Amino acid sequence: MATKSNLFAYLMALVSILLVWQVASSFMPGFLFPSPAQVLPRLPAAAAQQSFLEAVAVSLLQLLSGFAIAVVLVGVLVWPTLSSVPFRRYVGAFTGILQAIPPVALIPLLVLLLGFGGGPVLAVVAVAAFFPLSLSMIGAVDHLNRLHLDAVRVLGASQRQVLRRVVVPEMLPVLLSGAQAGFGNAWRSLIAAQMVLGVSEGLGGSIQRASQVGDMTTVLLNVTIIAVLAAGINAWLFEGLKRRYLSWRTA
Repeated sequence: MATKSNLFAYLMALVSILLVWQVASSFMPGFLFPSPAQVLPRLPAAAAQQSFLEAVAVSLLQLLSGFAIAVVLVGVLVWPTLSSVPFRRYVGAFTGILQAIPPVALIPLLVLLLGFGGGPVLAVVAVAAFFPLSLSMIGAVDHLNRLHLDAVRVLGASQRQVLRRVVVPEMLPVLLSGAQAGFGNAWRSLIAAQMVLGVSEGLGGSIQRASQVGDMTTVLLNVTIIAVLAAGINAWLFEGLKRRYLSWRTA
């Protein structure tokens, strides 16, 4: 039932977006803002091109690699954040201050440190994902049931058992929500970084090249592809994890 409900919600959202797109395009010249009827028929031909497949592969690789780096960094912070209130407050303050800085704004510094190419893009993605993940982790720790923690410790549970039996199950709902927010932030920052750096690879680079020659149909085609990929990953990965590990919450 939950799967059908989610599918219906995605379909309704898609229809709404297409309607808004169609209405907006009717008020502007086609060469400036093409309609769905001008853009969507080009999708099969674009998907068959090698350059398109390479752009998608590069973008997904950078996205998943940067996101994985952020997950590992937050994972390292879980136990000290759980064990020390002062450290948890420090991490919260640190994240609260730096999250206001758009990751793309760090590109000039990252270029100086890492040079041009995929390095700065990967760093931007990791930074963009880190802050939502970190804040969700802190929020999850703050809402842990201390009675449960004290009970398993009195019973002689090891740190690994405490994490596995109490910490992870209670934190997982908040962490998955934070992961979804971090993924969306990372995806947006990835495309922006590719465009700002003017790299020739990735979907952001494809948008940049098309915009330079005024090919708005290709621009919107790539934007559509980005949206479809993001929705697909979100539905398959994050919603799938929720169905698998949080089904007891709706049972």
